[in-house]
Amino acid sequence: QRVLPGAPVNLIVLWAAWCPSCAGEMPAVQRLLDTYAPRGLAAASIAIHLPDDGDEVDAVKRFVISKGIAFPTFLVDEPAYDRLDALCRSAGRAGLVLPTVFLTDAAGRILSVLSGREVETLPRVLETHLPPPPPASSP
Repeated sequence: QRVLPGAPVNLIVLWAAWCPSCAGEMPAVQRLLDTYAPRGLAAASIAIHLPDDGDEVDAVKRFVISKGIAFPTFLVDEPAYDRLDALCRSAGRAGLVLPTVFLTDAAGRILSVLSGREVETLPRVLETHLPPPPPASSP
């Protein structure tokens, strides 16, 4: 079963509207998705905001709209946050740092985890996991 239907490579982005680094990285992830989707990239995000808090939901909606984020966004409750933190730790991280990007294959296996400033290396990391671009057709 694929993490995101039809996608051989997936980005799962953990972020928050109050995170200054996320404000810059989320639009960059959207641009990467726009560029690499033809090569099999898909993305979803998990906003570290409580889904039962109307103010938090509104903050996420405003952020997504203002930054032009078109990929799916989900919110997490506290038990889910704890599981995400444990997943980060099991991947060799100090815990959940924002932003964090999980790069997974179609089976959901984690290929790479980038946190904080490491997210800036995402284009280079993607190139190592995506299929090559199709050859340019000649006129």
